[in-house]
Amino acid sequence: AREIRIEPSIIKKIEKNDFESIGAPVFIKGYLRQYASFIEMDADEVLERYNQLNYKEDTSPIVNNSVRQLSKFIVTPKIIIFSILKKCKINKDSFQKKVKNEKIKSKLKTLTKEAYERDIFGAPTFFINNKIFWGQDRLDYAIDEYERTIYK
Repeated sequence: AREIRIEPSIIKKIEKNDFESIGAPVFIKGYLRQYASFIEMDADEVLERYNQLNYKEDTSPIVNNSVRQLSKFIVTPKIIIFSILKKCKINKDSFQKKVKNEKIKSKLKTLTKEAYERDIFGAPTFFINNKIFWGQDRLDYAIDEYERTIYK
């Protein structure tokens, strides 16, 4: 097993013709080719016999698929943001246009600088009566402080 770099459990499955539990046909064929070469058998002949006994349609491993096909399974920040916008019924094109707006960028930079200067490091963060409240576990405290302010 060590010489051909195949797990001993895979070799046992090959020797028992237990191909179902190994995985996709493309991987089985790779193992069979390595194994056949090691025991000095004609790998093409072994693969031909395998194909005759196993009529399942061969599938390519995902690593050989195109980027377009793979991108269906990759979640990027852009995909996440667009999904959130859709759920909030916000037009993504309008959102993208506003994100590029210099006035909005400037406001964001100002707020970010202010947050940094006030040592904000958690989300969500609230300031009420110059007291800082951050994180979900502090939201009740922030609401209590706000209510004390308006009901004085």
